[in-house]
Amino acid sequence: MSIDAVDVVVADRVESAIDGVVFPPADGEFVRVDTGTEWLRGWVVVDPSQKPVPPENWAAVAVAVMPVSADAAVWEGRVTPDQVSLEAPGVQPVWWSRVAPLIVETMTARREAGAARAAQRTAEDGTSELAAKHTRWIDALVESAHEWADDNSLCSQFDNFMIEHDLPGRLRMYDVEVEVNIRTTVNVSVSASSGDNAADSVDTSEVESALRDKYGIAGYVDVDVDDWTVENTEEA
Repeated sequence: MSIDAVDVVVADRVESAIDGVVFPPADGEFVRVDTGTEWLRGWVVVDPSQKPVPPENWAAVAVAVMPVSADAAVWEGRVTPDQVSLEAPGVQPVWWSRVAPLIVETMTARREAGAARAAQRTAEDGTSELAAKHTRWIDALVESAHEWADDNSLCSQFDNFMIEHDLPGRLRMYDVEVEVNIRTTVNVSVSASSGDNAADSVDTSEVESALRDKYGIAGYVDVDVDDWTVENTEEA
């Protein structure tokens, strides 16, 4: 039976469709499904993991719907009784018996893959939470150990012990002397007969004086100016 022929049969039998809710629908039934965005008519397959339950325990089940149009893709989703209506019981195309097993295999594979991903996420979340708890426990232990060492005036051997066991030692304040080489530009005023003579007449003491003036460096602070060059000379 062709798809067009089935559609004609369905059109003729819609008015005599079974009244009431049939849920979950049997595999191969021709149904109309509310997908949430549109009404889809086609042959239904229920996920093999879903078991029929009494009406009082009805819940959403996973289904796949093979639409009437050959150009439309198979729709998969979860539906509730109010989303499914049975339109033409027992009306199936001749190719249904070959297509239905493929749909079942696809649904099963997707369900199992989803379950595997969920199990992996759960395992990863559990591992992360365990690691976080361990880290918090170590931090609290180290903090208590530091407080105990301070209260009991323990020497540096305590810190050496902590470091040897990959644990942080106590923190202390240190004064660190740092030698800094700064490259900057200063202006030095000299009296000379020419620009070349002015460049040649600049000496280290004048550069040091200009540097102190520029940055407000007190005279008692040592300034070691041992590397400088004249970049440009202009008449004032």
